[in-house]
Amino acid sequence: MVSTPSTRSPWPLAAALTVMLLVALVVAGREVYFETTILETGDAAVNALQIDNAKGASEIYGNYSRFEFNHPGPAFFYIYAAGEYVFLDWLGVVPTPHNAHLLASLVVQVACFALALALIDLWIGSGAFLALALLGGLWHFSLAEGSFYSVWPPHVLLMPFLCFLTAACSVAAGRSRDLAIMAVTGGLLFHGHVAQPLFVGGLGLAALLLHWHGQRVAGQWTTWRDWTTTHRRTLQFCAAWTALILLPLAIDVLRYGGESNVATIIRRFVLNTQEGKSALQSVLYFLSFPTYFVNQEDVFTVLNRGSFAFFYHHAGILLLWALILIGPAILGWRWRDKLPDSMRGFLRTGYLMWAVTAVLCVAWGLVQSGPMYQFNGFFYYGVYYFLGLLGLGIIAYFFTRRWTAPVLTMLLCLAAIVAVWRFHREGWSEEASGARIRAGVEAALQKSTAGRPKLLVFEHYAWPEAAAVALELQRRGIPFYNSSSWNFMLGRQHDVDLLGPNPENSADIWWVAAPGENGLPITKSLALFTAPVAVNPKAGELNFDGRSSGYRHLVAGLSTGNTDYAATEAKRTAFVFMPLPAETDVQMIIDAQSNSRPDAPADQPGEVFFNGQSLGTVTAAPDRRQFVLTIPRALWNQRSRTLLELRFPRASEIHFFSRPANHRWTAWGLWNIWFTTPGAVAPATPARTPAFVLAVDDAKPAARRPFTGALSPVDGRINFTTASQTPAFRSFGLGQPTPDLTPIVGNRATVFFFPKPATTDVYLEVVAQPYAETGRPTTQRCQVLFNGRQIFDAPFMEPGVIRAIIPRDEWNRLPLAQLQLQLPDASPFNFTGKPRQGLALRWLTVGPSHEARP
Repeated sequence: MVSTPSTRSPWPLAAALTVMLLVALVVAGREVYFETTILETGDAAVNALQIDNAKGASEIYGNYSRFEFNHPGPAFFYIYAAGEYVFLDWLGVVPTPHNAHLLASLVVQVACFALALALIDLWIGSGAFLALALLGGLWHFSLAEGSFYSVWPPHVLLMPFLCFLTAACSVAAGRSRDLAIMAVTGGLLFHGHVAQPLFVGGLGLAALLLHWHGQRVAGQWTTWRDWTTTHRRTLQFCAAWTALILLPLAIDVLRYGGESNVATIIRRFVLNTQEGKSALQSVLYFLSFPTYFVNQEDVFTVLNRGSFAFFYHHAGILLLWALILIGPAILGWRWRDKLPDSMRGFLRTGYLMWAVTAVLCVAWGLVQSGPMYQFNGFFYYGVYYFLGLLGLGIIAYFFTRRWTAPVLTMLLCLAAIVAVWRFHREGWSEEASGARIRAGVEAALQKSTAGRPKLLVFEHYAWPEAAAVALELQRRGIPFYNSSSWNFMLGRQHDVDLLGPNPENSADIWWVAAPGENGLPITKSLALFTAPVAVNPKAGELNFDGRSSGYRHLVAGLSTGNTDYAATEAKRTAFVFMPLPAETDVQMIIDAQSNSRPDAPADQPGEVFFNGQSLGTVTAAPDRRQFVLTIPRALWNQRSRTLLELRFPRASEIHFFSRPANHRWTAWGLWNIWFTTPGAVAPATPARTPAFVLAVDDAKPAARRPFTGALSPVDGRINFTTASQTPAFRSFGLGQPTPDLTPIVGNRATVFFFPKPATTDVYLEVVAQPYAETGRPTTQRCQVLFNGRQIFDAPFMEPGVIRAIIPRDEWNRLPLAQLQLQLPDASPFNFTGKPRQGLALRWLTVGPSHEARP
């Protein structure tokens, strides 16, 4: 398969193409590169933290994975760090570090693209090939959004992969000197993604085997020793580069052993063998990329009728690609005797290497776990483009050899115009550029002790902005720390455990949460807080479902991503708040359940401390329970800033086989902590039976209203209309009230209240009516649960009354009651294709049952 390769160097042509493309693409994005001040958020902020480490030569990890490990190495981060030195620190042509990172990435992407074209040109030898390849490539990659200008790690693999594949084909066809290009681009790929060792190793081995086979067929092979002697300098360079690529991995293993990132990747790979996809899924996923579709996870993660209908709907563009890819290949095969020997050998090798690449792509799809996202195969655009280049070389050789210089010049100018047009980028808005976050950090620093470390507390939904806050602090030289849950993203060096057993004493606490009083706005939906929240002793609450109030009080020790409740993740969970003055002793109600590992005791004791003074120990069980503790008035009023601690002496350590080995413990699932005065609740003891496991959605946590009173079992009433004078009771799942009723917006609604003691069974009446967005109201099946126990289940066909009996013992069982209405047949959202329909509430009343009434 090897013929006499060209001895020309690809570097002059690659350099000329690089300069031309860089000028065009920089002009297209000049506002972003040179005029926009940027503070990174989200993934870009996390990566920028690692780039900043790379400037100090201390970074040994690649970008993070959503599976909580880091990709193998930091090569790209060191490139961006070098770009920051050159474009920002030395030349000063960009306003912020991220502009420099964008420029450095652009240089790498363009250089790899240009080098790939220059390598193929050595074998094709047609003057029009370059112009057509450049024009077609710019159009193709402009449809693959993220090509060239993106610094998102999945995107930056594209051009190095194209260059690596091209160099591997060149080596396989006989140009052994291109082994150095293979090594450099292969090293970048190896560091860039955990899947790339499969391609680097597979294609590298295939290239060497084909090179060896071709040498033997040509009678040029003697021994491996002679070959290594002949290419000694190239191999020495490749060995030195390989050692440099492997150095960060070696440091990681030597430093952390079984807890290293390398060990985590290996464990994750073992797990992937059980979580992968079928061969058909992988093939269909691979075949979808010529359509430029971006939501593969919606079509191929689970195969169904829509998975195959996808190809019917995209038949036009797929047919066009088939003609582009298959037509020239057939032509080249039929006219192969007319092709030069070197070009024929390269094309034969190229098509074979492409087939090997396609097989490896399918193999990569087989081991993917989770949804089949488009970004996992973003480099497939380069795979298809390479196949198109082979066909374009055939077309160019047979049909364009007589094209004159003016025609080629016109094509090159057209390519430059396409680059400027298709890759034009507008400047970023103030919100997108992070300007408000930087201003918020500046204002927060003015309220904080200079140079003191910051402990960042935030829930999962706020991590993109919190990462930007962390980045701004690091660039200012201010240490920051965070929950160990974020170690895989923000680094082990920022683990809150490094602050010692009482982090609240060693660092200022900054909360990133929904806007509220004394918050510094950093986005439209988030604010930065430097002081804890005030808590009313009569109606205070720390709620721990998603996006709730509890995290505005948190110091450390809770899980960061939650739906209904939060899991403790340390042996100590702490909260701080500012207690408003109490006139009497305060009752604290802890709503919790045990959340330990299967091999740990089911019952988990928790020691409760308030300002360092023990309030007692309560034991949570697997069923949800509520515990009432009394805080003496003097203790409540003792300090202006209160510390509430939960200590778990029997917490069980968490081990995830496929995740980094970090130290987490679990003991409780924490739902709520309420504060109230003794007269507001009925005397209660810890519950002996399961309570309802609450699951609610609340889009506006800042608008939640506190409890204002209890509900009498004799003449209690809650109205759900704007005309109501009833005090506000805490509720979830209800829409905007009208003068007549309030609709349930989802499939369920929950109302909380403090039940006053009952001496008899309690009779419940709920006045409601079905509603529909269009047409007549439809029948709605309704289930009513009280403290998790079902007391009613029947269709609700027209405006009327739901009647049910609540046993006295059940009414008195818990200090805080939960009344829930579930609608199994409701259609709350329009994306189902059905009109919205459900149940609307007018009021509810409670009183003595019929048997107890006079």
